[in-house]
Amino acid sequence: FQSISSSTQRYELSIAVPLSNWYLRHFDLSRIPQNVDFMNVMAYDIHGVWDANIPSLGPYVQSHTNITEIESGLNMFFKNGVPSTKLILGTGSYGRTFTLKDPNCFQPGCEFSGPGRAGECTQAEGTLAYFEIVSLLSTNSAVQNVYDQASMSNYAYYEDQWISYDDSGTFSQRNAWASDKC
Repeated sequence: FQSISSSTQRYELSIAVPLSNWYLRHFDLSRIPQNVDFMNVMAYDIHGVWDANIPSLGPYVQSHTNITEIESGLNMFFKNGVPSTKLILGTGSYGRTFTLKDPNCFQPGCEFSGPGRAGECTQAEGTLAYFEIVSLLSTNSAVQNVYDQASMSNYAYYEDQWISYDDSGTFSQRNAWASDKC
């Protein structure tokens, strides 16, 4: 798959790749870069309600864009000779949501019992669009918003609901972090 070009147009070939070794374990990462112009690394959805069925993870709330896990995943690409210039760090403009098993336990690592309530517009359990999160933060005084330095992401909680999300501040931090890594 080389870049296709004609006298008037140039086409580029890209692929979206997961960040998890579990998904990539059967791929020869060292050979992919020579066949594509760039790789869109899905640095989001690292965690979600599906974790409940994975014995090594379990039903615990975690940021779906945890920078520590992003760095670990990117190192897998670098160890296989993938140049950083071939990687584009993907971001998600939505949040992953959970229903807490115990509403009094709201820090990362607390147990969840299922997906969070569906948003008014998205109508999808376990996911809120960014604009739904912004609306919730501005209209519901019970919502507590926390910046989690360890994961370089935000989470919010109220009642028995927990939301992992990014905003302009965490996107800026992640961009600066990525720039430092070239």
